Amino acid sequence: MKAVIKAFKILMLFSLFFFSCNRNENRKIEEAAKRLNEFCNVRETKLEVSPKDIFTGFDTLKGIAKQINLCSLDKPGDSIIIRVWFDTGGLQIKQFVLEIGYQNQSYFGAFYEFKTYYPDSSRKKMAKVLSKRDIGTQSQLSQIFNNLIMMDILTLPTMEDLGPGFGGGDGNNYCVEVFSKKHYRYYVYWCPNEFKGRNKFIDQIIMILNYLRKEIKIQDEAC
Repeated sequence: MKAVIKAFKILMLFSLFFFSCNRNENRKIEEAAKRLNEFCNVRETKLEVSPKDIFTGFDTLKGIAKQINLCSLDKPGDSIIIRVWFDTGGLQIKQFVLEIGYQNQSYFGAFYEFKTYYPDSSRKKMAKVLSKRDIGTQSQLSQIFNNLIMMDILTLPTMEDLGPGFGGGDGNNYCVEVFSKKHYRYYVYWCPNEFKGRNKFIDQIIMILNYLRKEIKIQDEAC
């Protein structure tokens, strides 16, 4: 993983030199690499999923990921991946997931539109891909990846840890997965706009979601 991080820093710095000489951008990339290094270089393998988040949809999301041909992120691997789920909270309704990552000195990213449904009386939720598209060039992917790290997507707490008064039942869940060789995190925010201005972490996830809506041109039912 150290080699991956080193190659990641070299590629980001090369991209910056080629496309921009802005010193502020250079410092931002160095800081993003530092934060990524802290996330990846844990002594022991870490799986961070709160018990409540498991109860409210972690296993279901893993099943959906498999059905739309996304790899399971809670198992060791050499990639560094960020995955953001825009969950409209309903059946037969369009739902979205963004995946962006870095592996073998190269970025990758894709945006999926899918729907969920129950095909029979078994009540097992199924998923079907409606569309898939790549989300940018290497330089664009590098910028999005860095910006997400600088907006603290690696370390935001899950909503249930913010204390009483946050969360709910019906509505949209926004789920985030972040993954490296030894570290996996999964966290959820329920209808964050309902709590805008009441908590700095909620305001942060709102900023992340709005940034992705603009950059990736996501047209979801913001909640």
